[in-house]
Amino acid sequence: MASVLVVEDDLVLAKGLKLRLEQVGLYVSTVSTGTAARWDMLTSRYDAVVLDLGLPGQSGLDLMKQISSRTNPPPFIVLTGADAGDCDLARSMGAARVLQKPCPSWLLTKTVLSSIGK
Repeated sequence: MASVLVVEDDLVLAKGLKLRLEQVGLYVSTVSTGTAARWDMLTSRYDAVVLDLGLPGQSGLDLMKQISSRTNPPPFIVLTGADAGDCDLARSMGAARVLQKPCPSWLLTKTVLSSIGK
C-alpha cells in the first residue's frame, strides 16, 4: 500500500485530506508542523508528501530544501494559499505539482495518485 504524508496546520483540512486519500486505498499520516514533518521523514519512507508552505516551526520551503537533498526524495505536492512568488519557488525547487487552496479534492487525489504512478 502506498503511503502519503500530509503536512498541514489546518487540522480540519488535514483530516479531510486524510479521509479522502484513504478512500482511494492510500495509507496516510498527518503532521501539523514543518518540524514534526522533518522528524517523521527521518524515520519513515513516504511515496508522496502533500505539503503546505505556511507552517509553524519550519516553513514548507525549508522542509522541501532539506528533504530534496536526500537520495530518492518523495515527490512533493504543494497545496498552499501562498503567493505566486512562493509557488514559483516551490516549482523551481522540484515540487511535482503546486495546487492553490481551495483545491477540489478530486484534483488533489488525482495529482497524488499520478505522482506515485497509480
